[in-house]
Amino acid sequence: QFFFDSSSSDSADDNKSSGCMLSLKTTVGSERFSLEQDLDTTQPTTSRSRPLVKGAELIFDPPLRLGNVAPTLLHFPDLFEDRALPKLRRMRVVGIVIEFLSSLWFLLEKILWAIERRCQVHLSKVNATPTYRSSVDGAHWRLHMAFTGHLQLFGWVPVPFISLTLPSFIIPHPHALLEYLISRQPLASARIKRENISEERITVAALDAVESWSATVKAVATPPALEMDMTMPGGITLSFEVMHGRDVQRNHPLHPPTMVTGMPRTKSNDSLKSPTDSFQRRANFSSGRVSPTTVLPANIFNSNSLTPWYFEVSVDGSLRNDKLVFNVNRCLGRQNDVRTSSMSALSLSGSAIVSRAKAGATAPGHRRTPSRTLITRPLPAVTALEVPPPSVHALLMFPETIGQSGPSNNHLLEYDYVFDVGEETNIDAVSLSYGASHPMLKGGTIVSCILESMYAYGTIASREGSVLDPSEALRKRNILKHLPAVDFTAGIQNAFVERNSLSYIDDGHTRSIPEMEGGRFMFRIVGGLDDSMLAKPDPSIVKEGIKFISNFGVSSFAMNSETCVNEFPELDIFEDSKLISTITGTFDGSVTCHLRPQNIRESTSSSAPNVFNPLEAYELDFSGSSVSLRLKEATFNLDHRRVIVPTETTFGVRVNRSIVNMMFEGTTHAVIAWDFQGSSPVLQVSKVGYNPVRVSHEDRAQVHLLIKDLCQGRLCLDVSSVGGLKFKEAATLREDRDGLYNWKFFNSIVSPDEDSPARILDVMHDKKTMHKLLAVVKLVNEDLERALKYILTKVWRAKEIFDQEGISDPGMVIPGYRMARLASLFLCGDLSQVDDILPIIQRVNDGDGLDVLRAKDLLRKHIEAYDEWAAELDRAVKWAALMLGGVSIQQPIEAFETPPLCECLDESVYEGIPTARQLYQIIQDKPKLPLAKSLSSLVSRLSPYMTLQQVSYVLHLRPCSHWQPFDLKRLRYVYSIKKKVDEIKESYGGLSFMPQSFFVSIFLGEATRSSLRAASARNDCEAETRTLPRHCPHHYRVRLLFPH
Repeated sequence: QFFFDSSSSDSADDNKSSGCMLSLKTTVGSERFSLEQDLDTTQPTTSRSRPLVKGAELIFDPPLRLGNVAPTLLHFPDLFEDRALPKLRRMRVVGIVIEFLSSLWFLLEKILWAIERRCQVHLSKVNATPTYRSSVDGAHWRLHMAFTGHLQLFGWVPVPFISLTLPSFIIPHPHALLEYLISRQPLASARIKRENISEERITVAALDAVESWSATVKAVATPPALEMDMTMPGGITLSFEVMHGRDVQRNHPLHPPTMVTGMPRTKSNDSLKSPTDSFQRRANFSSGRVSPTTVLPANIFNSNSLTPWYFEVSVDGSLRNDKLVFNVNRCLGRQNDVRTSSMSALSLSGSAIVSRAKAGATAPGHRRTPSRTLITRPLPAVTALEVPPPSVHALLMFPETIGQSGPSNNHLLEYDYVFDVGEETNIDAVSLSYGASHPMLKGGTIVSCILESMYAYGTIASREGSVLDPSEALRKRNILKHLPAVDFTAGIQNAFVERNSLSYIDDGHTRSIPEMEGGRFMFRIVGGLDDSMLAKPDPSIVKEGIKFISNFGVSSFAMNSETCVNEFPELDIFEDSKLISTITGTFDGSVTCHLRPQNIRESTSSSAPNVFNPLEAYELDFSGSSVSLRLKEATFNLDHRRVIVPTETTFGVRVNRSIVNMMFEGTTHAVIAWDFQGSSPVLQVSKVGYNPVRVSHEDRAQVHLLIKDLCQGRLCLDVSSVGGLKFKEAATLREDRDGLYNWKFFNSIVSPDEDSPARILDVMHDKKTMHKLLAVVKLVNEDLERALKYILTKVWRAKEIFDQEGISDPGMVIPGYRMARLASLFLCGDLSQVDDILPIIQRVNDGDGLDVLRAKDLLRKHIEAYDEWAAELDRAVKWAALMLGGVSIQQPIEAFETPPLCECLDESVYEGIPTARQLYQIIQDKPKLPLAKSLSSLVSRLSPYMTLQQVSYVLHLRPCSHWQPFDLKRLRYVYSIKKKVDEIKESYGGLSFMPQSFFVSIFLGEATRSSLRAASARNDCEAETRTLPRHCPHHYRVRLLFPH
């Protein structure tokens, strides 16, 4: 034990408050630099040495009286192992002396205790100076400790000591280099035995001794480059690197980054390497020879090239058993880069109070404005307890251990905070790089961009009556309970991709080079406010929940892509054909997301939502979001074909209403609009082997792809909770909005219904549209155009025959004679073949199948191109014969015994698990009384193995008050999961459910996460007896590349 008495020995008045003021002054900087040079931001980073503690002075005023100093120094070496001690133990004489002293240890401690009673130590100052000394591990900078004070003999005779030093095997010397001093082994002359140190108790005891504190820091620092690698479950490796400044252009081999001697740059095998060490990269990209292992380098950013930041921080606070106060009076940072004439600044201020919660405090109360000052809340009187409650700072720092002891009602904390980010806060530029690769896939991705003129300002504060339980797990559902009152704005005024940054996107099939200029982004977070809290009304503010508002746009972007196309000789697409596309334009948009509590009330029904679970009680509102795209140029080249999109073509999406819960269950109503500016995309075709771009207009043919009715339009799209798409209405340039190409036309393609075939036939009968289609198909392939023209001619002829015969319903052609009459008119234009066709129809009606020979004779006689399409027509007749042929009656299946696929389980395995009938009978017994805890727990544990109908039946047998709260929550969750599965089962597949995979992934992720959480709880119980394998779905690695 080591304790100190904080009472002043010089104070004779016992009524005065006892205490001692500690003043610590530390200087950390570069070797051979003065203090002015250390704080001079014009000094380049490369001229500085590694940070070194150049001096430290700790002053006690009045001198601090220490107790049991000498006995403590005897036991102090048990906490560390001197690095020179093993070598000395090998010396025989030293070993004998150590063994002799060890045998007299108990007697020596008694003697020192006796001396301690007559000799009191008063410490007034501690000095630490760096020295360069060699040791068994090599030469190191270490801090030499010197103590100043006095001894008070017999309580009244002072004996001063000045700059007293103790041997390193009694008080070891710490490291002087900052990077070693903040490590897990901060001692230079010894190794700490962390297993013998109770870090939590020492930290809590040290904080309990502090009543108030203040600190002022002046520092010059260069922000490090942040590097993060993530290995996803599918094997893909993502890499992100961020650094303050503009350093992307230095990736080029002509400007290699400055490497710092001795700074490690090694990475794991999952890290990404860069292809930028080759001047032939763009040539390789064009020829498709980009290496599949292309990844980001470890030294893509060089922090040493930056001008350091100057920081000035002033903070203070107080610590009491029931209250913690923290004030940031000033936090200023600035950077002035003379080379680039850029300036960056940071400003932060605020306060925070954490105190023990009032009696009966369980949930946050009403909201307040973040602009008001903090108010110290009165605390209830502490009742007499056998075990005093832990202090506030102990609960915050060690909730897992300290928070588990004592009454749980003393662990609730009430907090209040407000922090302001000044309007002068801005960052001149940030370099960002993103990379992706997969070990089993070709290609890779590297995109580097620069974000300029970043700004931020606003206020964030707690809401009135905010209560915290430190023992709660850090989960998404618990974080939602502590939403702050906030009005914060941040943005980027300019974002661009450097032309020489060599950014590219390659997925093994498509290779693209992105370009961007004039990007902007702004987001605002508001919540917990109302009009009465502001000087003037603001329509964007909300009181409930938090609202995210973002505006973004790009003034100019370009995407040059090259896609490999499979060989298709019939369409003149041969091997090594590539689709080359060029897209330039602008886009902008606004996304609004309001996270708020759902408008639901607590229900007595057992199948109601869990209103106390934030994941089910909160919802997301995306209403009002919109995105628009304007194309300046868009061309697509495939060998001798080219498609040109009209200039100033626009596409837009606006979300009128979209409200979903945290599992994205809900509906979305959006509007999709397009406008080709009165023109149509053009298809140009030249001779095979020639590029339409390089031939004259006489040598190429072209045609418009769209009719005028489809050159402008608007669709209203509904997305269901299971990802189903359905169009409700549409508008085009046609004067008749309910014409041929209204919303029913698009709905018949995406989400067909019973009226869709009729709508498709109406389109096929529209000769204006079909002639446009034939003209387009002719440029693609003439043989295909002839076949399509022949089919359309026959379809139009069939419609004319039906109109002449007055047939408007399929049921009107069922009589055999009328069917033969229609077939004769269709084949030869008269009724001469009715007698030949009628027997064929009667044979099919009698169940004898299709007469293939007679059917082929009819087709050969009346189809001119029969010989040219003989194989196809023969295949079609055989398919019709198979479809119209008779079906044999299935013979009864003979049953016979088969061995089981697995060993039958013993009945003892199912002991204690009731059948469904037994479960219903037990639940229905005594319907007026609540269920027993054991039965309620059993039903909740068995619920995943029940069907949806069984879980629904069990929930409706009893009201919610008859279940245990945790079991009811689990039953409701299982019911919602099974209900979602049933909805997906009933609505699955097809074009109308294209986005369904996204909704299913969220559903599976939430269900799997709950299962893993349950498995983790079981694994925690078994952790003491066995070691779990290191299998995890994600692997993260974060590294900070600090400057030299």
